Amino acid sequence: MTWKDDFRRKCVSADEAAALIRSGDNIMVSGANSAPPDIVNALCRRYKELENVTIWSGLLMYGFDFLKREYKGHINYVTIFYGPVERMFAGEGSRISRFIFQMRTRRPSGWWTGSTPCCVKYRLRMKKAL
Repeated sequence: MTWKDDFRRKCVSADEAAALIRSGDNIMVSGANSAPPDIVNALCRRYKELENVTIWSGLLMYGFDFLKREYKGHINYVTIFYGPVERMFAGEGSRISRFIFQMRTRRPSGWWTGSTPCCVKYRLRMKKAL
């Protein structure tokens, strides 16, 4: 068997990939314009049969259906960057949790702690528990 045969054997449709996701799963989706719309939309079509699936991403460029209010409890969303799309849906009553990185840096005057998306040491703090 060649690597090409192995690759073809592993390729699946977006619906087949979304069918592998079960209730309670955590999924990391690429941020910004790298999110795979076909797979995420296929997952959104299954939302009524799923419970407490959590999607982690940030700075979405597409208004996916899972951001809508009726998806709460079925597909939850945690963002690492609260962008314009997340703000728009949060205003409509969708529950979007935020993942905030805490950073400690050494300065000549002592230790400083602040929130930033870029860090080495972090602490998970979510707006609401999932």
